[in-house]
Amino acid sequence: MAYSSLVNYVSNKKTNNFNYPRNHVIDRITIHHAANGSGCNRGYAANTLQAIFDSVGRNGSCNYAIDSNGNIGLMLEEQYRSWCTNSQSNDYRAITIECANDGGDPDWHVSDKALASIIKLCADICKRNNIKELRYTGDLTGNLTLHKWFAATGCPGPYLISKMTYIASEVNKLIKSSSTPAATPSSGTNTKPAADKIYRVRKSWTDAKSQIGAYKTLANAKKVCKEGYKVFDSSGNVVYEPAAAFQPYLIKVVCEALNIRKGAGTGYAVVSTIAKNGVYTIVAEKKVAGQMWGKLKSGAGWICVEPQFVKKV
Repeated sequence: MAYSSLVNYVSNKKTNNFNYPRNHVIDRITIHHAANGSGCNRGYAANTLQAIFDSVGRNGSCNYAIDSNGNIGLMLEEQYRSWCTNSQSNDYRAITIECANDGGDPDWHVSDKALASIIKLCADICKRNNIKELRYTGDLTGNLTLHKWFAATGCPGPYLISKMTYIASEVNKLIKSSSTPAATPSSGTNTKPAADKIYRVRKSWTDAKSQIGAYKTLANAKKVCKEGYKVFDSSGNVVYEPAAAFQPYLIKVVCEALNIRKGAGTGYAVVSTIAKNGVYTIVAEKKVAGQMWGKLKSGAGWICVEPQFVKKV
């Protein structure tokens, strides 16, 4: 997977609010408005994108954010399912975008620069994920979806909702223009050969000094790519990133009682039960039938670590 080369800011805080890997191909986009997290009552400082990320990350996450100057920030790369629309089924298949407002209630207006960046980012997402057309139908038959369809919220606000048909139309123009085959040169025309595709292994695209290799074949680049590094194509898109080593984490039980099972999944026998507000360490994860399960450090067994049962602390 990859993230957009349009990104010019990466969140400086990591969030634990995500699932990996996705259980569905990416075929939707959901645009949110950041509302009070946008900083619209505080002016737009250089850290506006981080302010959005900080606000969103308290209880959830997103893939991208856009501020009122049109800057695009990254919170979660596209291979990660964000917790953004209160709907696992939507978030597992959607790229989620939080957009700053430059005005508040009742319209929650969005700046022209932000709107232009939404369109460019959506077109880039579609092209890289082989989404042939972005369709806003006003319901779930389309692939441009609204947060308000999945939760008791007004998100993305009246202004952005009124622009959804326009956004889809402009995105499709960009998709179409980029997919038009180039004209074939006539016989005898002098043309330059296409540049060789090079895969570079770096910590980030902008950190050229961190590069540890450049290869003509992706397979060779993958062989030397270690944790903390990524493989970039000639355009600066991430085409490979090694899975990070698992880091144990703490959870707190939020349901009244949670079963401990002998193995990961409901097919295993219940060996015990833990009560609400108990805090435990998870030392391994496994996804079974669309649910994430965590292994208890004590060795007692496995528990379901979906957000309706536990929260990370």
